[in-house]
Amino acid sequence: MRDTIAETTLTPLTRANLHNAPLPRNEDTSTAYLKTSTNALQMEKPMKLKQLDEKIQICGQIEPSDVKEIAALGFIGIICNRPDGEADDQPDFDDIEDEAERYGLSASYIPYLNGLLTPKLLAKLTNAIDAVDGPVLMYCRSGRRCMILWDAVRGPLVLAAG
Repeated sequence: MRDTIAETTLTPLTRANLHNAPLPRNEDTSTAYLKTSTNALQMEKPMKLKQLDEKIQICGQIEPSDVKEIAALGFIGIICNRPDGEADDQPDFDDIEDEAERYGLSASYIPYLNGLLTPKLLAKLTNAIDAVDGPVLMYCRSGRRCMILWDAVRGPLVLAAG
């Protein structure tokens, strides 16, 4: 069953807005919610986006049908950190990649199994992020692995060391 997101919940942001201004945050969860004043969007389930820095936001599992809305929100790239086949109800990355291509987004598959952070994986993620000239949405099942990966390549300790 599809949830309808009320007309005051989500709206496209311009790429300039994503680069120049922080997103509004729900104070209880630190999850970014984008607001709208026009048409309701249809999504499998509402996406809870969390902004990690000026370029990266993360969320839980997305569906191929979400990619149109992701593009409308101003994202230019999608990075999948969830291995294919992890759950029976999970869409294959190829299906998300096909939709991303349809809407002009780059899509990278960089699966992360907990505990297997390698220099090669981190280099691949860094290259994927750097290759996109604009906002990137990273996703996995819940967003936790994306947070771990972001912290390893762009987090506060990496910035302090650089």
